[in-house]
Amino acid sequence: MNGTASRVFLVGIMRSGTTLLQSLLAAHSQVTSCPETMFFRSLVGENLAWWRGKPPNSFLDKLRCSWSRCRERLGLAHPMARWRINSLLTEVHRLDLQGMFPVKSRSMRRQATAFAEILDRVALDQDKTVWVEKSPEHIAYIELIERYVQPVKFIHIVRNGADVVASLMDVGRQYRKSHWKTYWNTPDKCIDLWNEAIRVTRLHMHKPHHHVVRYEQLVDDTPGVLADVCEFLRIPYEEDMLHGYTSAAEQLVRNKTGWQAKVFKPIDNANGTKFFEIFDEDQQRYIRNRLSPVTEAEFGRRAHATV
Repeated sequence: MNGTASRVFLVGIMRSGTTLLQSLLAAHSQVTSCPETMFFRSLVGENLAWWRGKPPNSFLDKLRCSWSRCRERLGLAHPMARWRINSLLTEVHRLDLQGMFPVKSRSMRRQATAFAEILDRVALDQDKTVWVEKSPEHIAYIELIERYVQPVKFIHIVRNGADVVASLMDVGRQYRKSHWKTYWNTPDKCIDLWNEAIRVTRLHMHKPHHHVVRYEQLVDDTPGVLADVCEFLRIPYEEDMLHGYTSAAEQLVRNKTGWQAKVFKPIDNANGTKFFEIFDEDQQRYIRNRLSPVTEAEFGRRAHATV
């Protein structure tokens, strides 16, 4: 086995099934994964105004966003990236790898390369051939990741927009003191978030190293969809993935009793109910009219180019 594992980023808007798919993949004998790192957002040091649902209005916020973009163009890493790495190594119990991350260099390239090589080492030390990093917000940094991490693959997960909006609003309603309530407290913010994620997926989905999974198909035909994903990753499909995903989730999920608790339950299609419970008919019509149109065939099975 050489010194590089197969590098995979699992991306997609929150509340789309990213944790479920990550857990299923992590149950594969050749795959390892870790809790969300959000490393590339920290590398740039940007709060991603559109992603968080709060456009920068004040002069100071606009200045910060401008400086983040300038830093990205110059290839200068934000200091927060070092904190993210230390947090990751603590969670995976590999503080012995701290020396792999450049202490003094501010180069984005060097830090991003070190990030990938650290995950390579973690995977290979476990005799795994693939690592999967799942941070939904990384969908906004695909081009940056492609620039600094090679070779690399991406798995996008797409869920019905109306159900995502309903789920985002519902989790904010349940956890009123959380970031969910702070950032996604109106249907418009949730709609904008979903539309942007779909735009980015459409931009990349025809590249050979990108693969799209439809949430509805994942829960309705879990073995078939996983077989397609395994083919994309060039690893054999294993039926144990269907039974071991809850154990894998124990190592990946930080909030086991909150908004991620559903991953520990049997897989079922959660679509439809919340949308009609939360919104009245006028709101339902408004949301559907604002969501970017998506056909059933657009993000269907085997939605990736031939490698």
